[in-house]
Amino acid sequence: MENAALSFDQVQINFCEASNAGGGIYLDGTHDVHKLQISSLSIYGCSATGAVSHGGGIFLDDSCTALDLSGRLVLTSNTAALGGAIYVDQHASIKSCDGCKILNNFATNSGGAL
Repeated sequence: MENAALSFDQVQINFCEASNAGGGIYLDGTHDVHKLQISSLSIYGCSATGAVSHGGGIFLDDSCTALDLSGRLVLTSNTAALGGAIYVDQHASIKSCDGCKILNNFATNSGGAL
């Protein structure tokens, strides 16, 4: 499946927890998900737990390149050690985040929002 897209339309992901990374969503680019299509997605109160946890709301694996997060994406009150709202791994990249709202997220080490 090349250049696959993952679509969210009026989706809420609330109060989820992962033990290491991606409390709300964990995107692994090895499955060729290059575009996240968002009509309306809210990730609220999610967390990645542990001393070196990553991405309370969203974790982007380092093979997710030029990912387009445009749309109505709202990330609120998510927590992790690194990247409370979104953690972008070493070789990953976000092309666009037009229309994103990142509010009141928290990281115990660094990157409360990103």
